[in-house]
Amino acid sequence: MENHHPSDQIEQRTSFYLQQFQSTYSELLNNSISVVDATQFTRDSIENQKAQIPELSHLFQSLKRLHNYHLQLFGTWTFEQFNEQFEAHKEQSLQDLETAILALTSGTPRNYDALPAYYRNLLSSNHTLTEIVSDEQKVLNMAAEDLFELLAYHQALILFKSELDEKEQTIILKSSIPEPKFGFTRSQQTLVFHYLLTASGVRPRAGANISDCAMLLHQLLGLPVTDIANSDIYKKLKRPIDHSSPSKMIQNLLLIRPFFDALPHKPIVALIDKDINMLLNSQQKG
Repeated sequence: MENHHPSDQIEQRTSFYLQQFQSTYSELLNNSISVVDATQFTRDSIENQKAQIPELSHLFQSLKRLHNYHLQLFGTWTFEQFNEQFEAHKEQSLQDLETAILALTSGTPRNYDALPAYYRNLLSSNHTLTEIVSDEQKVLNMAAEDLFELLAYHQALILFKSELDEKEQTIILKSSIPEPKFGFTRSQQTLVFHYLLTASGVRPRAGANISDCAMLLHQLLGLPVTDIANSDIYKKLKRPIDHSSPSKMIQNLLLIRPFFDALPHKPIVALIDKDINMLLNSQQKG
């Protein structure tokens, strides 16, 4: 998230983040041969970011309600207005947190019965008191400026997800991007092999011999070779992520990603996501 400026209105900060999300999604659509793959990657990214936000916190939810109230009634909410109300809500949340910590450490039913209704409702929804306390502490330890910024960022995520839901079917129907032919290209085959090796702890150039890795893939694919060091597969394994052609590389990564996601193989999906984001960032900087 960007540094917060106290004069900012929350809707301006929300708009800033929403434009960032839209820009990244547009880049993915431009680079992808499959709208479905680009959209799924974006959805997963939204869920990963939302998972980092302490939404179980009573203080966070109270401030969200204030945020919505001000926008609906006045169309704006400034940092100064937020800060005026923040301390009062923070004081109540500190008291609620003390009650929750007492229940957590004692484990007695009486202390659980004394929990605020909000916490009890979360417990009945299969959340643990440890999770609740952790989120509440995260929010209470945040500076007012950072919390104001987090509210704007969270609202932008919600708006973008809703926007994605509305546009997804239209984009897919209107898309003129052809579906890829069946079967991986040599570059895509090498990428799959690269990620399988990396996830299993085998790293060409960092312990493992590239020639040995290339020879294994040649055997696996049934491709004869006389000079392994000059083979196309060797060259691709030597530099699996080609920064000279980021658009093509992103296309390949988005194409192979759903197969690992379906297994599911989360470590490889995380590696692919990291490389996609790195390539997108290099494109935007370039």
